[in-house]
Amino acid sequence: MFLTVADLARSIEELVHVAAEITFDQDRRSHRACPSCQTAMTACRIHLAMLDKKLSPVVKLDRCDAHGVWLDRGELPALLLAVERAFGAHGSGGRSGPPPGGGFGGIQS
Repeated sequence: MFLTVADLARSIEELVHVAAEITFDQDRRSHRACPSCQTAMTACRIHLAMLDKKLSPVVKLDRCDAHGVWLDRGELPALLLAVERAFGAHGSGGRSGPPPGGGFGGIQS
């Protein structure tokens, strides 16, 4: 799935009702080309800083600085589940764990 960083931030904000500040580190060259401009993407790790907390989910993804991030199968659900676990008490009605119906993309906690 290819998303702009702004769309990813909005998804996180909708989940936990807190503005998401997204940064990246552990950059290295990726084998994947950007679907928009065909340049080599950067493999990286995503970090979220919200409510003076740092979240470092073990989710690595590919990014194009100009166009967005590529999430392989399972990476978006894993990221959203980690966000909800860390910040769910500040949004989502204080619920912890995945929503009813099996969680994000069928991932169980």
